[in-house]
Amino acid sequence: MNRIKLLMAACLLGMAATASAQFANSKGSSSQGGDMSGWQGLRVSYHPMSLSPDKGDNIGITGFSAGYVKGFALSQNTPIFLEVGANLLWASKDLTEDFGLDDYDEDISVKLNMFSVNIPVNFGYKYTVNDKFSIYPYIGLNFRVNAVGKLKIEAEYEGESESESIDVFSKDDMKEYEMGEAWKRFQAGWQIGVAFNINKFTLAASYGKDFTEISKKVKVSMPSITLGLNF
Repeated sequence: MNRIKLLMAACLLGMAATASAQFANSKGSSSQGGDMSGWQGLRVSYHPMSLSPDKGDNIGITGFSAGYVKGFALSQNTPIFLEVGANLLWASKDLTEDFGLDDYDEDISVKLNMFSVNIPVNFGYKYTVNDKFSIYPYIGLNFRVNAVGKLKIEAEYEGESESESIDVFSKDDMKEYEMGEAWKRFQAGWQIGVAFNINKFTLAASYGKDFTEISKKVKVSMPSITLGLNF
């Protein structure tokens, strides 16, 4: 967590420094960070996510997302932008080992699949190095609506197979299978990152964590590596 705080501080200091440099130099030169043009584009991301309980080890989850973003200039003189978007997230994890079921003699597996809609809202400063390359550090919020979440349990006993599907957002399902409280459908969190724009292409890295819990005393952490195309 200390490293994350240091990264946030460094990015904010970098944004302040580039803004100061922009005011100190001529307004018309694009090489001094004066590009006020907005953008829109498509994004695909890899998310090595984790469920982070207050106590105990994190549980890693693999996630992928695809969506759309649009950037709006907030000033006519300084390249400060508001970027909003929406993407569909798919997250999956084999929880057999985490549940300790791999120690059983029977063949039992538990897999989680979840689909969510993310709505990121970021503020950033676009520093234009030249007409083909720019750097965009940003900080913002992410709102998530969890649409579908299923735990699929498969077991094989003496050659016979059985399977069950549990809706992790259903109070009835979670109570019936003694899985604890139902997960929450809405989450909100913070994120910080930096994007590198080369011509029409974007490469970005970010880290975020939810303010709200997805289940009791458990939050979602979401690093991201993103590729994009602007048009």
